[in-house]
Amino acid sequence: DPSRYISADELGDLYQSFVRDYP
Repeated sequence: DPSRYISADELGDLYQSFVRDYP
């Protein structure tokens, strides 16, 4: 079920926030 997986946009946003917290 594709809905179980995070979307590309959500993954990108999560990655950006992660990098912002841990430069």
